[in-house]
Amino acid sequence: MAKKGTRKVELDGEVIYVPAEEAELCKLIDVGLQMQGAKDVLELELQEVKEQLAVIATAKRAERTSLTLQTPIGQRARIEWHREQRVDPNRAEQLLPKLAGLASMVFVRKVTYGLAKEFQTFMRLPQNAAVEELKTEIAKSIEVHEKKPAVKLIPVEES
Repeated sequence: MAKKGTRKVELDGEVIYVPAEEAELCKLIDVGLQMQGAKDVLELELQEVKEQLAVIATAKRAERTSLTLQTPIGQRARIEWHREQRVDPNRAEQLLPKLAGLASMVFVRKVTYGLAKEFQTFMRLPQNAAVEELKTEIAKSIEVHEKKPAVKLIPVEES
């Protein structure tokens, strides 16, 4: 029996009464969990299909890095083999004198900066005035770009 301020919600075939403000939350999470289960099954099946297409394409590939498979009615699947090329910095340094003016056509030297593990600890610890001023400058040199939030649906553990 419904009490004042509650709404009837059906979850997993069971009818329950929840506070009105929780009704939408219950429905959203329930629908999300159902969709997540269906999505997981479809993704697994799709992965199997893609693996089979990759096997077929690998047999026809030769030395190409991409291949398009086409059916007689025009349906297509494009398979690409990605490669990562890495330069051994020690060997590159040894080659630079030999390359002379050609070095810029062969190699690019990159310098990147990231935050050290101890960054948060350093910024939180009180320091003398000079270092505190430096910390302000450090904070200005860091850009923070917020990413989309990650939402994980967690089913109720069945006992």
